[in-house]
This record gives sequence, structure tokens and C-alpha cells, in this order.
Amino acid sequence: MTFGSSFGRVFSPTFQPKSQAAASSADTWWDLNGAITSCVAAYQPKGAADYAASKVNLANPGTNDLTTTDAPTWNATDGWIFNGSKFLDTAIVPAAANWSMIVRFSNGSTGTYTAVGMWQETIGNRFYLRPQHFSANHIYGYGSAANFVSGALTSGVMAMAGVKSYLNGSPEADGSGTWSAGTNWSIYIGGSHNNAGLAYGFIGYIQAVAIYNAQISAANVAALTTAMAAL
Repeated sequence: MTFGSSFGRVFSPTFQPKSQAAASSADTWWDLNGAITSCVAAYQPKGAADYAASKVNLANPGTNDLTTTDAPTWNATDGWIFNGSKFLDTAIVPAAANWSMIVRFSNGSTGTYTAVGMWQETIGNRFYLRPQHFSANHIYGYGSAANFVSGALTSGVMAMAGVKSYLNGSPEADGSGTWSAGTNWSIYIGGSHNNAGLAYGFIGYIQAVAIYNAQISAANVAALTTAMAAL
């Protein structure tokens, strides 16, 4: 099922943010209007006022705003446009098990690429969402294991909450990874932050990303998916 067929209808604007510059007390899709308290960062290039505004952490402006040495292009309709060699650095380093992450993407090319995440190969920790792997699978990377699911994706909403995996708001098979102690890399958007830097660079568009320092529920994932689709 494609992202378009899953989310082709018109959604309520309930969770649309009122400003790209700062989080308001209401209409904040990344925490479902305060229902989720573990959001570390949320980014929404789709609908942003400009490229600079797209890099602002809506959950906590001024902290973990995005930086880069090789910026993607941007427009308000498609969000960030990546070509496989561009990236954005969140400066967020996952420090413990059971973190969560969600991304909305579209127009992905076939091949092997990661939309968002990191992989600290020395200690074996993965934390990434990869829509394409050899044009045959998509992967939820968590801790010591990569959870391969049949079918490469060109668009949709992927989410991971600990070892639990979700596509377009619906659960997929859980992963089996365990988290190792040690120093991890920061999370990149537009690819995976590996030991050598950017790896598996994304080719396509990204409209929104949110990161949480706790395991969010299946109901949270479903509601976030609907809210992100409505942006």
C-alpha cells in the first residue's frame, strides 16, 4: 500500500502547528497537544516559512536546532529534498534503550538509503529508519539488530518505539535488538550517521521528523501518523 492510498483523504487540521518558529501550548502535532511528554525534538520542513525555519526544533526552539555542512534543498510543499549526499545533524545522541522516532517521507528512489538515524558500528548500536534496502526491503534498526521487512518504500510514515516497528500507523513485526552501553553518534536526517560520517544517504523528500527519549505507545504512533499526514 502506498502512502498516497493510505492518506489520500483530507484530514482534520487539529494537530497543525501555529508557528514554525516555536511550539505553542496547543496544536502541536509532535506531542499530540501535550499528550506525549518525551519529545526531544520535532522538525517540520513542509509548510515552513523558509529553510532557516525548517531547521528549528519545534519542541524546544534553540536547543537541537539542525546544523549541517552539506545542506539539502528545500521548498514548503515537499520539505527537504535530499540527493544522497546531503544531511542535517540533530546533535541528539540516543543514550538509552527504548527511544522512539517517526518520519514522514515521499518521492524516494529505489536503492539503499536511510531517512533518519545513526549506527555506531563499534559497539553495535543501531537507531535508524531505512525505507529502502537493496530495493527489496525496509528496515527498522534498533540496538544490535536490523529488523528487515519485505517491501521497499518510496513514501509513507515509518516509526520505531524501542523494538516495535510501525508503517503508516500500523504495527509490523517487532525487532529483536538489545541496546549496548557506550558512546553513540548523533542522529542525522537524510541518512545514517555511521562511524565514517554520512552513510546510506537518502534520495527523496522528508516532510517531518520527531524523536522521543521514551517508548511511545501504539496509539501514540497511530495518532502521530495521522497528524503528520495532515501537515
